[in-house]
Amino acid sequence: MLKELVLVTGTTGHLGFRTLVFTLQHGFKARVPLRKLEQADKLKATASLKPFLDDVEFVHVPDITSDGAYGENIQGVDYVIHVASPVYSAFGAGETDWKKLMYEPAEKGVLNILKAASKEPRVKRVVITSSIIVIEPKNGAERAGPHDIKPLPSPQKLASAPNAPAAYVLSKTLAHVRSTEYIAQHNPHYALICILPGYIQGPNELYTSAEQMRDPSRLGSNEGTMLTALGLAPGAEKVRHLDNILTVGNGGMSTPWRDVVGLVMELFPEEVERGVLRPGTLDEEVVGDAVDLRGSEEKVGFEFGGMEKWVPGLVGQYLELLKE
Repeated sequence: MLKELVLVTGTTGHLGFRTLVFTLQHGFKARVPLRKLEQADKLKATASLKPFLDDVEFVHVPDITSDGAYGENIQGVDYVIHVASPVYSAFGAGETDWKKLMYEPAEKGVLNILKAASKEPRVKRVVITSSIIVIEPKNGAERAGPHDIKPLPSPQKLASAPNAPAAYVLSKTLAHVRSTEYIAQHNPHYALICILPGYIQGPNELYTSAEQMRDPSRLGSNEGTMLTALGLAPGAEKVRHLDNILTVGNGGMSTPWRDVVGLVMELFPEEVERGVLRPGTLDEEVVGDAVDLRGSEEKVGFEFGGMEKWVPGLVGQYLELLKE
């Protein structure tokens, strides 16, 4: 049988790369848009991707915010997985043009992928990575459900974001609302599914050194676990069209960073005793707000892991890189 083709964006990041690997491991071919084609060399060199190089194609998409960004690269595609989105850890302290840095890449990026998919009749489903930060409890509920979406941010709220994290939250909400508005207005032939993860934690094969894993500007959402460990505090057939799937561990409950401290000390006592790891609690108290996972885990067919999954893998990767 001919392998179906999946367009996967955002593959130079932690989640996007793992998504690409899983796509290939499950028998699909992949087309990978890159802002700079030379980025393909790093991806091709990874152990996970080497067995699948015949099934992956890298294409040049220099600007995902430009009209018709994907052009002919959408042709022949059966599925789209859109992970690409701006993250605030990539910006310098003096960069504050949130419209240019976050809002436009998030909003135009998702709309351009939806428009491109609308032009290719083969596309059956578009999956977009959103975030649990786009939801909030409604009507006095203790937990937010997958469809308790925040309202579209006003121009005034967008302009008054006090810092990069706040602008990031607004950019994700903006992109999520705009994508569902597009579907309602245009009723395209494909199904749209949104994945709403919490923090993405765990080993990242794209890390190349222990030094890189001590640099908060290069860690992405792994920053929380690594800074805690180092003491550097500053079921797919059930998924339907327009589903929002919450992907959060620990039963949807918040995970206090102090619990991560205890687990690091339990798992790596020798390294803690030698001072290689110096676990200490961050100023922030929790990884994320509590959410209602009922329905999401049932649809994907498994329960999402908590810190007992991500901490040993991520901290273990750091310790292995220290030996090199």
